[in-house]
Amino acid sequence: MKKRSLLRATLAAIVAAGVVSPATPAVAAEYRPQPILYIAAEPGCYSLTLYSKKKVPLGAPKRIFRVSCYSKHHYEIYWAGRMNTRPGNPIPESKESLNLCNAMSETLQIYRRDTRSYNFGPNESTVIGNWLPDKGPEAKRYPKRTVCMYGVSTTEYGFLKEISEPLVRGLE
Repeated sequence: MKKRSLLRATLAAIVAAGVVSPATPAVAAEYRPQPILYIAAEPGCYSLTLYSKKKVPLGAPKRIFRVSCYSKHHYEIYWAGRMNTRPGNPIPESKESLNLCNAMSETLQIYRRDTRSYNFGPNESTVIGNWLPDKGPEAKRYPKRTVCMYGVSTTEYGFLKEISEPLVRGLE
């Protein structure tokens, strides 16, 4: 009897001290990366979707997720910044910005076919693209901004394929 009451008193003291609570809810925080606006992206690897998707439409997305270059991703952004535009125009010309992205890509070291980084299929090709801000609030918030990206597409250039290794050296 004395042992039982001593045990109850000890357990009551432990619970009262907050060391152990009788009904502790399971606390589990799930990490979910927050998407960012495509025009705000900095150099690195990005995925259009939070979960794996084999291919995505080629075009400017609205939101993208920053991921490791060794995890599944669709885009590799190798340059992002401001470029000169005509006075009064906050949006760069599409052709001029694509020429800038092409010029910037010439200095890149790209993993090519027959490397361990990515095993290209017979109908696959690398793609260089650029993103510009939309007219309105994006152009006001990100004036003169251009984002240059690199990816893998089929030779029809309708989709970007998901890859799990970096294509651009230095982004790893």
